[in-house]
Amino acid sequence: MKTALLLVAFAALLSACQSTPTDASAALTGDAVPFRTVARGYQSGVATAAIEIARNADEWRALWTRHTAVTLPRPPLPDVDWSKEMVVSVALGERPTAGFALEITQVALDKGVLRVVAVEKKPAKDAIVPMVITQPFHMIATARRDGDVRLDLR
Repeated sequence: MKTALLLVAFAALLSACQSTPTDASAALTGDAVPFRTVARGYQSGVATAAIEIARNADEWRALWTRHTAVTLPRPPLPDVDWSKEMVVSVALGERPTAGFALEITQVALDKGVLRVVAVEKKPAKDAIVPMVITQPFHMIATARRDGDVRLDLR
């Protein structure tokens, strides 16, 4: 009986994580910029849609403190090499259920502007999802640079 209930719960969770179709494959123009994930998930103290940039340890500590305000115990501050890197944080804001996700898929430098493509994944219309407020986010580290950063949310 417990196994059957676990399988039903697992199947519901999988169906909730199916993304709706988007044109995420459309490539950015400009030179691709490598990046690495620093943190990604569904719960954040950043409850409004935002793109934030941390270019030094103080900005990063302030962002991480806001982000982890709803998490106990607080996870340690991830390491970033500030001589070479900066952090780009994208938050979707609050969503009414589980099944939403966010993924940064591309970063490119185009005419001096760093362009970040992020894809919002939504639960299928017929998905059975837990009724819990989520705040999907994705934080990346990429090569340090000054100048504008623009978000392309798809």
